[in-house]
Amino acid sequence: MIQAVKFSILAVAISASMGSAAHAQNNPWWVRVGPAAVNFSASAVVKAGGNVVPGASANADTNYTLAVEIGRNLTPNWALGLTLGLPPTAKLYGTGTAAPLGELGRVQYGPAVLSLQYQFDGLGAWQPYLGLGINRTIILDAPDGTLKSLNVESAWGSVIQAGTEYNFSKKMFAFVDLKKIFLKTNATGTLGGAPTQARVTLNPLITTIGLGWRF
Repeated sequence: MIQAVKFSILAVAISASMGSAAHAQNNPWWVRVGPAAVNFSASAVVKAGGNVVPGASANADTNYTLAVEIGRNLTPNWALGLTLGLPPTAKLYGTGTAAPLGELGRVQYGPAVLSLQYQFDGLGAWQPYLGLGINRTIILDAPDGTLKSLNVESAWGSVIQAGTEYNFSKKMFAFVDLKKIFLKTNATGTLGGAPTQARVTLNPLITTIGLGWRF
């Protein structure tokens, strides 16, 4: 009897494994599409005329964009995903002793994330996942504000990712996705004619909800 139970459990496990493998093989590609909110946790070390400005910092407002993540299953549990978004524009403003400066400028950027994801199974219609990756933030435009001749460098960052899918069918699902990006960049400009530099920590959290399809 015990041997029969063990054999049944083994058979179920093998069948589930084969089913997952077949699913990944039949629909290896997937796409997630939805609106995304970009919430910055920003700070800066500001220098004017070569000297650190005590208490001066900077922040950026929350941005909204449309995000698309295209991915491919490498195995039943491992997948590679590339996330792109319509280029949003962030307003940069002074904080701390730099708060009276108001809007320092604006930055239009193109975000991109490449991540390796582990997708959990065995939870019915739910499929949570975790990921690690890299980010490339490309600066497309930087209109002046209080800072003149504003220049912000494109930068690389690291990414941690977490999310879950809810499968309506084998090909369609809803999802919630979180990406925390650890990102620093350099900004330069002039303030009242004096050269100004800032080492800016951005560290955005990107939250996306939407629908996905496998094909």
